[in-house]
Amino acid sequence: MRSAAPQRRAGCFLPGVCPSRGSGRRQASSKGDLAELPAVTFYVRQENRERASEFMVHLGDVFKSPAVKKPEGGAAGPAAKTGQPEPPGPDQMPTEAEYRWTADLLANGNTITTWIVVGDNEWNDLEDPAQGWKWWQKYYSRFEERFQPAWNTDRQPEPPENFAFLRKGVVFIGINLVGGRVHDASEWLVRLPQDAAWIKEVLTRPSMKRHACRRGILPGKSLHH
Repeated sequence: MRSAAPQRRAGCFLPGVCPSRGSGRRQASSKGDLAELPAVTFYVRQENRERASEFMVHLGDVFKSPAVKKPEGGAAGPAAKTGQPEPPGPDQMPTEAEYRWTADLLANGNTITTWIVVGDNEWNDLEDPAQGWKWWQKYYSRFEERFQPAWNTDRQPEPPENFAFLRKGVVFIGINLVGGRVHDASEWLVRLPQDAAWIKEVLTRPSMKRHACRRGILPGKSLHH
């Protein structure tokens, strides 16, 4: 009598576990693994070894850069003058090589189809958000196309980093909803209604109603069912 094949779960979700500057490292316990690995390397290897997931979604914050140091004895900001805590400053700029390294890790060392959601650590929290965004688009945009998944991914025309796909009765919706600094108030006022419109547009499609789908909304760094 044949034993039943183990069922594969639909997908796994990687939070911001891809630091590249010495923090967030996890001790590996399995034989054959290096003694110490960046956390995302550990999880990617584990998922590929166990093959328990059909896909992965990285929920943003692919690394964490140190905050920009404020000059000693500098003038107090408006918040400090009123007795309020100073808002966090920007993070130091990572190098383009760090974007490339994490993209290579998630693509070349990984056989499980992977999507990436925008995180604040690689965009709006940086000293130069515009440059961070260029590198995000260069290395992480439409990441799943590197794997040629067996099902379709729909993308919002604007912004195209918002996506949706249907798998096994669940619709997964990825949106650019970052935390952290409001680097450009006018951009946020445009993008947030776009996020809401995308969720509404996807969930009101006749195909979604016909399948009576469950929903998984995927903003950066968190997962809501």
